[in-house]
Amino acid sequence: MSGSADDPAAGLRDPRRRDAGAPERLADGAAAVSSSGPVLVGPAALVGVPGAVATLLLVGWTVLVWSLLTRTPTGTEPWFPWMPYVNELGHAVLFGVEAVLLGLVLRADDPGARRRRLLAACVAAFLYGALLEWRQGMIPGRDPSAHDLFTNGVGAFGVPWALGSRRWVSGRAVLVLLLAAASAAWARLGG
Repeated sequence: MSGSADDPAAGLRDPRRRDAGAPERLADGAAAVSSSGPVLVGPAALVGVPGAVATLLLVGWTVLVWSLLTRTPTGTEPWFPWMPYVNELGHAVLFGVEAVLLGLVLRADDPGARRRRLLAACVAAFLYGALLEWRQGMIPGRDPSAHDLFTNGVGAFGVPWALGSRRWVSGRAVLVLLLAAASAAWARLGG
């Protein structure tokens, strides 16, 4: 045990702290915001986004998703052979980011309320995807797709779940990526 008899808490200090000048740590081990600026890294950094900024990002992202998924197709060939797969995987990214941003806007301090609000954000992002799939049925050259709706759901529920591991690369992230890739393959291979 380090320390002296004069410092009974010396052995109980957080082992992740490097020295007395190191930033305080959050429960997940990410560094807290210091007086010299933000030092958060990884998904935990998203928690520090101010509510007004999260709202602006959400509105901008929602408009971007709407414009991407409701435009009339041009009929041009994909510029590389894997473009159809990237397009399908893009649905997971679009609605995963939508759910995360909505979760940031709806965040709460109470853990129970936080889980309920994050679930509400995931459901809302999925329903937004369903609305856009329905809307695509009214656009010449576009058709609603069960594959796209499934991939929207993988993103809307999977991305926040994967980020909940508090690491950019985790088993959860790999599982979400594999589900999205399977959906893309299912859609492109005639499923």
